[in-house]
Amino acid sequence: APAADVLGKMAAAMAREVESLIAQVDRAAHELVQEIGVSDPGRDKAQSIAEQSQRAASLLRQLASFSRRQARQAATIDLNDVVGRVEPTLANLAGDDIELTIALGQTAALTIGEDDLEQILTALVFSARESLTMGGSILLSTSGYDPDQKGAQRVVISATAFGYGVQAAKSSTA
Repeated sequence: APAADVLGKMAAAMAREVESLIAQVDRAAHELVQEIGVSDPGRDKAQSIAEQSQRAASLLRQLASFSRRQARQAATIDLNDVVGRVEPTLANLAGDDIELTIALGQTAALTIGEDDLEQILTALVFSARESLTMGGSILLSTSGYDPDQKGAQRVVISATAFGYGVQAAKSSTA
């Protein structure tokens, strides 16, 4: 246990350092976007750096919260907004030989920690990707339903893998 505590403290210190570096890159990229003219061909690259730094910060938060396993702040959020925002990260996770398709259905507001939701989405895509050893596609979909017709909306998030080597239709649902 003492060795694990030392390792945990060391990892936390490293995470803070990485977070600081990401924040510096993010600030510099946003300043560059502001300085570059709209017609400048470098503007898109600067904007991309700013967006990637935001994704890196989000992934770092997910890793940190996962490693701490502590309660996170729940908030009422729109599931489809979060899926749309993390779609580029999920596409990168799926890989170059796997096509990620997002199908957003009508959903109710959801009360959950945003980092928790991002972890769920990441886990679903990762699990589906692992079943696609020779490429293919993943369909990540959201929908809502009222199981007892009394107005208590639920949400469904599913990731379905399609491709060579997938046994039957492998689907993960949260």
